[in-house]
Amino acid sequence: MRRGFFLKKFLKLFVTIFLLIILFRKINIEDFGNAIRTVKKDCLFISIFTYIISVGLNAAKWKLLLPNVTFMQLNKTCFKAQFYSMVLPGQLFGEASKVLDLKNSGEVQGRIASSVIVDKITSLIGTMVIGIVGMIFTSIRVPMVLRILFVAILFILFIIIMSGKLNFMNRVVTRCSYFLWKSPSTPAIRKTGGKLYKLYAIWITYSGIGIVLFQSVFVGIINQMLGVFQVWVIADSIGINVSFVEFCWIMPTVSVILLLPISFGGLGVREISLTGFLALFKVASEKAITISVISLLSHFVSAIIGALAMMHDEIKRAK
Repeated sequence: MRRGFFLKKFLKLFVTIFLLIILFRKINIEDFGNAIRTVKKDCLFISIFTYIISVGLNAAKWKLLLPNVTFMQLNKTCFKAQFYSMVLPGQLFGEASKVLDLKNSGEVQGRIASSVIVDKITSLIGTMVIGIVGMIFTSIRVPMVLRILFVAILFILFIIIMSGKLNFMNRVVTRCSYFLWKSPSTPAIRKTGGKLYKLYAIWITYSGIGIVLFQSVFVGIINQMLGVFQVWVIADSIGINVSFVEFCWIMPTVSVILLLPISFGGLGVREISLTGFLALFKVASEKAITISVISLLSHFVSAIIGALAMMHDEIKRAK
């Protein structure tokens, strides 16, 4: 098992290095340096500030689902997740760290896990909505397969989040998970079935509070808009003439791609994806990578805040 763990890490490290090599072979280092130097200090501040605000807004959104946990605790956990999502391969590891971090919060563990899942789904719904709006008003012809993909994902996410109100799905998931829990199979399968059964029991309670889900989706849309604004400000400062509307479908698409845990912190995947999409607007690769680097710097700052929060907690425990 340990060998498999290290093999996965090695493969992801290999993918990250491989993608970066491909990327830097395609660009002119001197032009890239010039693009970096054109970034204004106020733009850099706005980018970092916007990203930090978006992390706080995400904590406020999560608070809707976990009203018994303080905002400060949720905010701290969100910053810690930024650290984990950067040092571990894929954003989903950052989400998983939230459950572990709140294990001593006094809240039921299953409810915390359910809230993280619901929070992620509502965020993805916001991402899909902004992406679809961007595709509707874009000045270029976005591939139909991408449009269909976004609509399909939005539909599936809506069905999942409302599954507790769909009697047929409710019965199927409940009975299947209960069967696995009580079946005469391996302990691992029974344990998984039991966790799924208990988790789903908590999950359907969220389906019954439609106003909270609506608020969560609304905040998720605002948060996605903040992310688009951050990138658009960077692009505008280095002379990229691509409208805000175009970034409304480009950045959600990049976000969906980054869900794939194939590299560390999305490094390489983010840059190649953004370079490819901006090439449709005849944007030089060097400038596209500059956007990614500045955005990554904002993530890095929030990850440092998360690391400091972890150190603070460790010092408190040691006393």
